[in-house]
Amino acid sequence: MDNLITTELFDLYRYNHAPKGDVVIYITSKDFDGGAGAIFDTLKSNISFYELRVANWDDNLTPWAADAKMKGRTFGGKASSLLKEILNEVMPLVRNDATKVYIAGYSLAGLFSLWTLYESDVFDGCACCSGSLWYPGWVEYAKTHQVRTASEIYLSVGNREKNSKNEFMKHVEEAYATQLDFLDSDVNVSKVDFTLCEGGHFNDVHERVVKGVQFLINR
Repeated sequence: MDNLITTELFDLYRYNHAPKGDVVIYITSKDFDGGAGAIFDTLKSNISFYELRVANWDDNLTPWAADAKMKGRTFGGKASSLLKEILNEVMPLVRNDATKVYIAGYSLAGLFSLWTLYESDVFDGCACCSGSLWYPGWVEYAKTHQVRTASEIYLSVGNREKNSKNEFMKHVEEAYATQLDFLDSDVNVSKVDFTLCEGGHFNDVHERVVKGVQFLINR
């Protein structure tokens, strides 16, 4: 594993570089279940694999500031700054000899991954695993935006995530159903797949991400 870039917003790590191979940019936090290295080892695939360890998830992975009614947490809405850094600093390194570039993430990182397809045209798809599509204002945003370029998209959510007492999170399955309708009618979405997983938000995190990345690299 090589540390390629360090910024105030993220560290970029490279686990494997496969010339002319697919690239997965994997967004995670430093305490992610099993870590990106475990995901890469499980895949057993000769792909170019990068990890973005993002500092301050609640600020840097959210597309706009919002009050999600979570005690002690604030959401700063600075995803645009993170995406700008990725476009300027990361993509020149990983896109040069790639046939496909994908972005994947879990929870808020899943939300960010899907959001990047609406805000840029550099990714060929994403895996949004248990993504925070409950985020205040997301459904309204997705309704009025279109994916920028031909994209393959994987979505998943746990079947007990809707049992949250939070007034936003309890609508997560509804948000996913609505999102799927939007993607089905989006002319720039070439392939979309959805999995309703067993369990809550913190169950089988590793397995859910692996399944999403496998969908992308096996296209």
